[in-house]
Amino acid sequence: MVIEHLKKAAATISADSLRDVRSLEDWKRQRPGLRGELLYMLGLDPLPARTPLLGVKAELLRAPKTPQSWNRFRHSWINPAIESSLSYR
Repeated sequence: MVIEHLKKAAATISADSLRDVRSLEDWKRQRPGLRGELLYMLGLDPLPARTPLLGVKAELLRAPKTPQSWNRFRHSWINPAIESSLSYR
């Protein structure tokens, strides 16, 4: 019952969302206002200042080629405590 209500509400909202847009000119005229509403709803109005991206490449992990060493590799990166308890050392 609740699911049917939600489906009906979603269909109504979808049908009414762009009923005023009939042409490309209508869309171009309404787009800035709709974008502003969306940004406000997402908490992004005003947009935060752009900052430089400072990506840092820390380390490259390479998977071993043999199945036995793959298991050791897999366990060691999933849980560091497992690595110290394994008997292969």
